[in-house]
Amino acid sequence: MSGRIAAEFRQAGVAGEKIRWIPHGVDTTRFGPVTPEEKAGLRRQLGLPEAAVIVTYTGRLLRGKGLETLLQAFGALAPRHPALHLLVVGSGEGQSLSVEEELRLQVREQRLDRRVSFTGRVEDVTTYLQASDIFAFPSVFEALGLSLLEAAACGLPCLGSRTGGIVDVIEDGASGFLIEPGNRAEWVAKLEALAVDLSLRQAMGACARRRVVERFEVEDSAARYRSLFAEVASSALGGLDS
Repeated sequence: MSGRIAAEFRQAGVAGEKIRWIPHGVDTTRFGPVTPEEKAGLRRQLGLPEAAVIVTYTGRLLRGKGLETLLQAFGALAPRHPALHLLVVGSGEGQSLSVEEELRLQVREQRLDRRVSFTGRVEDVTTYLQASDIFAFPSVFEALGLSLLEAAACGLPCLGSRTGGIVDVIEDGASGFLIEPGNRAEWVAKLEALAVDLSLRQAMGACARRRVVERFEVEDSAARYRSLFAEVASSALGGLDS
């Protein structure tokens, strides 16, 4: 599903003709940008601050997702950027690697309760993404990241770790920024750059949307799988005939 995994197969000695790079696809009709008026309405509906610059993460709250680094970076920026708000969508409940309680405690200790929102488990993240301004994906490693594709499809500029399949999605400096995993200072700098510059957010968000439509559309992904299955089936039947 990513260039990194394809490269690992080649390095392990798998023949190139036996490798197919088929990334995840996302429904770009369901996940799409909204107007400023629609965004304001979604924020009222979800109980989010209407005038804030909202930085959002969606996914499981587990160790290895880099959320501790994201929260530290946000904590460093919060005092000098009062409009900045962090939205954490998802849960770690019932999972052995959960860091949810640690994150909630960290927020309380830094007295950021009014600046950080936890949603808990959410079945449909679409409206939360459409209500947001920036997407943050700080994973230490990620095979690809469907959450990242959904955010980019919604026209959000994306910050993500320079690791795994994340580098296939974010075009550094164009659709967002790639950051070395765990580098808090770099997270602070790149997050601040987007937080203070609306035109940069808009330009990068538009680029992120185009990139997903061109490379990660769900129908294209399905077509690649159909083509691969047909090829494998044809090869298998040919072997039987011989």
